[in-house]
Amino acid sequence: MVDALPAQIFEQVVVRVDAVEGRLGRVRLMEVPEQIVGKVRERFGNRHDVWSIGLMDDRRDPPTRSANGTINTGVLMPGTLFVVATPIGNLEDISARAIRVLGRVGIIAAEDTRRTAQLLTRYGITTPTTSFHKHNEGLKAQRLLERLKAGEDVAVVTDAGTPGLADPGGTLVAQALDASIRVEPIPGPSAVVALLSACEFSGSAFTLLGFPPTRSKDRQLWFDELRSASHPVVFFEAPHRIVATLKELFQTVGDVRVAVGRELTKVHEELVVKPIAQLLSGSVKEQGEFTVGVLLGQKIELSHGPEAMNLQAVCTNPQSDGNTVGIFDEFCRMTESGLLSRREAISVLARRHGLSQREVYATVERDKASKVKSVT
Repeated sequence: MVDALPAQIFEQVVVRVDAVEGRLGRVRLMEVPEQIVGKVRERFGNRHDVWSIGLMDDRRDPPTRSANGTINTGVLMPGTLFVVATPIGNLEDISARAIRVLGRVGIIAAEDTRRTAQLLTRYGITTPTTSFHKHNEGLKAQRLLERLKAGEDVAVVTDAGTPGLADPGGTLVAQALDASIRVEPIPGPSAVVALLSACEFSGSAFTLLGFPPTRSKDRQLWFDELRSASHPVVFFEAPHRIVATLKELFQTVGDVRVAVGRELTKVHEELVVKPIAQLLSGSVKEQGEFTVGVLLGQKIELSHGPEAMNLQAVCTNPQSDGNTVGIFDEFCRMTESGLLSRREAISVLARRHGLSQREVYATVERDKASKVKSVT
């Protein structure tokens, strides 16, 4: 019986050359038509099966293979971790390279396997998936690392955009690099870049701050960091918090221009670029996913409409250095104007007076009870 090893060696050469071409930006080093590979296989024996990349002779155990296409006859080479960017809304935005990679890796680590399944089904990709989100990232990273060390290629994706940027993925990448495992980025759609490309941003630097924290103290530090930036800042926000965040942003940096993108690349996409006061004087649709760009350095005069002037009045009083005198009056003015809810007013006052929200709430309730008692 003819040994199939020469065919394996030849295919190994083809795969190696193809890999090098891919990393050189698709520069063609060698053209090897599929017919030639077929003829070599036929000449050196047809009694082997083809699986993905590599040959298997039924006379022997199949050689181990890494998912990067190499046939391992001795030393086991680790796989590659592919960090794959996926569409941020429109499934047509995925790249041909991303489709190819997702179709050939051993497993896909997905933030939400159900959402990723929609993308994979759209492009006929049958690669198995495993959940990989912020609640199990530490545990799953170890398991995926073992698969990489065993020679299997792994792709990591999030629900939308690029893993590791305000999404899971950073832990796995760090551990892979520590283990000397190759990490290969597959770039693609970005809500941040999409927003900046369609607004007044013309510089070469910006800061991405992710999502604003929800805890009062952390949120105050986050806004302090935003205020200290000397160039545009981009962040994400949930629909039920977008209005409150824009109001707090006004109180922090003044009436700067902001670019607000809602449902970018989707059917109901909206993108507006306006001063904060003008934006809030209208109706902000609290639905979908928001990407916000704060165009610092472009502060303008307030609009003269009544809503804008009211917003300025309730949000730009001077700091009072922890003094609780007058907090109740400020609280009443803010809430009675209709521009701020009770919770929003307490948040603004806490920042303004250097107090916790609990302290502001206690002060408001105490003074309210005192005024009621004095009236009666």
